[in-house]
Amino acid sequence: MTGAAEPKNFTHVIDIMRKRSCLTPPHKSVSIKESELAGEFGMSRTPIRQALQTLAREHIVSIRPNVGAQIDALPPGSKAGSIKVYSDFAAVAAGMIGSKPLPIEVPMEFGAIVALLEAGPDFNEELYVALAVKAQNAIVSIIDDPIVADALLAAFWRLLRWRVSDFHHDPSSHWTLFHGNMKKLATAASTQDAGTFLGALLNRTEELYSFSTQSSLK
Repeated sequence: MTGAAEPKNFTHVIDIMRKRSCLTPPHKSVSIKESELAGEFGMSRTPIRQALQTLAREHIVSIRPNVGAQIDALPPGSKAGSIKVYSDFAAVAAGMIGSKPLPIEVPMEFGAIVALLEAGPDFNEELYVALAVKAQNAIVSIIDDPIVADALLAAFWRLLRWRVSDFHHDPSSHWTLFHGNMKKLATAASTQDAGTFLGALLNRTEELYSFSTQSSLK
């Protein structure tokens, strides 16, 4: 689908639905009605359906015949597996990229995220999601292979739901961890080496895994 064919608010609908998915507790499923979304966004059902199809390709929602779209509950006990899948795809990306230079936009993006965190904003789930998505988009931008990039991004959406759940149960600890990880990734990005940067990402993912397994929601 080309940008010219997209309705004016097409991207906005997708962004909103991604955020709603990430804020949906992993143990819950939520049905999505095209007619309700069309009314909410003031659009016809056709662009809404197109947006949901895009989200289905990203594995954020599922679409079933005669049932419709929904945000699915994640399998119980799948948190550790979700983190391992993300780590494995990040390792594949790191092996493919090697030591090629990072685009200047990547250290700039992580520097901006750290600067915002250093300003001491009130931590909340929506801001956490917004910053995590900005960081992930910067990471995916350096991956040349579209299959690997899409796979890493799909793994990220599922992992982020678990991370938001952890955040909900212990906001202060998780915000501190997130802040520290963003600083370490910003430092790695400042080397301008893509392999070094993705290696740091792998280390940070393992650190989040250690935190997550200790949280109150397994």
